[in-house]
Order: sequence, then C-alpha cells, then structure tokens
Amino acid sequence: MVLNFYLIKTLEMLHKFLELFVTCFKIGYIPIAPGTFGTIFSILIWFFIESYSLLIKSLIIIIFFIVGVYASEIISKKNNIKDPAYIVIDEFVGMWIALLLIPNGLNWYFLGFLFFRFFDIIKLYPANVFDKRDSGIGIMFDDIIAGLYAGLIVQLFWIFL
Repeated sequence: MVLNFYLIKTLEMLHKFLELFVTCFKIGYIPIAPGTFGTIFSILIWFFIESYSLLIKSLIIIIFFIVGVYASEIISKKNNIKDPAYIVIDEFVGMWIALLLIPNGLNWYFLGFLFFRFFDIIKLYPANVFDKRDSGIGIMFDDIIAGLYAGLIVQLFWIFL
C-alpha cells in the first residue's frame, strides 16, 4: 500500500516534469501563438550555447529531440490530444536546428525565425506526412524538417548576399 502510494506520487512528479519540459516551462500555455513564443524562447536560450562547438550544440539538440519525442508522446497520450498546441518543445528543437545551420547574428536569427515559422505553419513535404502521425515522432519531426528548410534557405541567403 505504501509502495503503491510512492509509485503514484513518483509518476505524478514525472508527468509534471515532462509537462514543464514539453511546454518549455509553461510557455506553451500562452493563449495566443504558443508556438511562436516557444520559438522566441529557443532563440533566447540559444544565446547561452551559441559559442559552444558544433559537436556540443549537436549533442544538446539530439538530447532535447530524444527526450522531446518521448515526453511529447507521454503528455499527448495522457491528455488524449494528438498534437496539442501547448507542446512547444518541437518548435524549440526545430528552431535550434535552423540556428545550427545559419551564421551567428541577430539579423540571421531573425531571418531564420521568419523562415522557420513559415515552414512550420505550411508543413511542406515531408513535414506534412509526419504531422499526420499520432506519436511523439510526428509531433517533433515536422518541426525538425521546418528547421532544416529554414536553415538551408538562410544559408542560401548568406552565400548569395
């Protein structure tokens, strides 16, 4: 009986932690444009890690992606919602992928932000395929693709301007 109580409390704490993680400390609960605010928050956090090596930044992104897949799946299934708007860790990681590919600087970050939000909203192939999946991979991977598209487009701007 006591063990059961502690198990339930542990699971409740785990769910609260996962909810904080996938909502990026409840930014996802902002009633208007939570994905946009999650993206802006990701850029603010990026300023703390932009000076790290490419390897370290890539490892951070991979860790956030893996935890994001599992946490998004658990929270979305717990609340019985396929891709809840309050889950913004996908925008967070997707924008970091775009930032990983572009030069450092506010003007490039702003351009990356605009393209990322554009591609995240229109769900260009194959993002639209992943967006239809009912899983943590579906929640996360359409934003990964949006981040790749945004990063590549900004790279082209950088190369040709």
